[in-house]
Amino acid sequence: MKTVAEKILWTLRYSLGWLPFFALYAVAMHADQHGSWAKALGYTSFYFVPGFLLGIGVWWFVGKVSERRFHWGKFLGIHLTAGLVFSFAWHTLFYSALGLVAGTGVLNQFQSARIMWMMLIGLLVYGVVGGMRSVQRLVGQVRERELNGAKAENLRVRAEMDALRGQLDPHFLFNTLHSITALVREDPVKAEEALLQFGDLLRHVIATKRDGSDELPLGEELAFVDRYLELEKLRLGDRLNVERDYAREALVYWIPTFTVQPLVENAIRHAVAPCREGGTIKIHARVEAQRLTIVVEDNGPGAATPVPDTKAGVGLAAISQRLKLRHDTAAGMKIETAPGRGFRVTLELPAVQNAIVDSVA
Repeated sequence: MKTVAEKILWTLRYSLGWLPFFALYAVAMHADQHGSWAKALGYTSFYFVPGFLLGIGVWWFVGKVSERRFHWGKFLGIHLTAGLVFSFAWHTLFYSALGLVAGTGVLNQFQSARIMWMMLIGLLVYGVVGGMRSVQRLVGQVRERELNGAKAENLRVRAEMDALRGQLDPHFLFNTLHSITALVREDPVKAEEALLQFGDLLRHVIATKRDGSDELPLGEELAFVDRYLELEKLRLGDRLNVERDYAREALVYWIPTFTVQPLVENAIRHAVAPCREGGTIKIHARVEAQRLTIVVEDNGPGAATPVPDTKAGVGLAAISQRLKLRHDTAAGMKIETAPGRGFRVTLELPAVQNAIVDSVA
C-alpha cells in the first residue's frame, strides 16, 4: 500500500506529464481567442479535465498490461485500441459538456474544425501517459532488484561471518577451559577465581551470539581482551607481560567481533606459554587519516613463514577474510616475522563509527 508521500509524489509526476500538452494547447487557444489569456486558459482547462481524469485509468491499465508478456504485434494492437478508446471517451465527454454549456452552435464549430486534431492529441497523450507508467514500472523493478541484491549480499556476508566466527569461538573457549584445568592442579584458589572470570567471558560470547552482533566498537573488544588477559595472567603469572597503547579516539570505531582476541591468544600460545621465561605482548591502536590501525606483537621465537602451519594460521586467515568481507580491498592484514624476531600482526581498516552489516539490513 502506498504511503501519503508516495501518493503525493505520484500525483505530481502524473500532473507534470500533462503540463506540456496543457501549455501548448493554451498557447494555441490564446492565438485563437485574439490574445485573451483568460479565455484561453478557461477553454484549455475545460478541455483537459476529462482527459486528466480518464488518464488515471490509462495509468492503471498500462500497469496491468505491462505485467504480462505479449508478442510485439499483439502488444501494439492492444495499446492502439486502448488509445483510440481513451481518445474517443475523452472527447465524447468534452463535446457532451461543451454542448450543455455553450450550445450546439459552438459544438458544431468544434466538431467540424478540430475533431481529427483532437483525436490525434488523445492518442499522443495516451502514449505519453502510458510511457510514463512503463518507465515508472521499470525504475521500480530496477530498484527492487537492487534492494533484493543488497539483501542477498547482506545475508551472504552474515552467513560467511557466522561461519568464520564459528571457527574462532570454540577454539578460544576450549583453550580457556584447558588453561583452567591446568590451573586447578597448580593452584585451586586461582582456579576458582579464573572460573568466575571465565563466566564473564562466556556471557560476552553468548550475548554476542544471541544478538547476532557482527561488529562492535574497538573499546569493547579491547575490554574483552583485557578480561581474557587477566584470566591468562592467573595461569602464567609474571611470565606474561602486556604493554598497551590505545589512542582514545580509536576506541569508538567499529571492528568485526573477535578480531583482536585471537591475535592475543596466538601470541600467548606460541610466544609466552612455551617459554620458561615468558614473554611480552604489545597491543597498539591508533587512527590516522580516517584509517584504524591495530597492532599485536610479541617477542617470542617467531616463525620462518608469515602464516604458521597450525590452527593459528587458520585463525589469521579467518580474520583476514572477515575484514575483506566487511571492507573489501579497503582493509588488510600484514604479518611480519622471522626466526628469533617475534611475531607482529598489523590490521588496517577504514575508521567507521557504525556497524556496516547492520546498516545494510
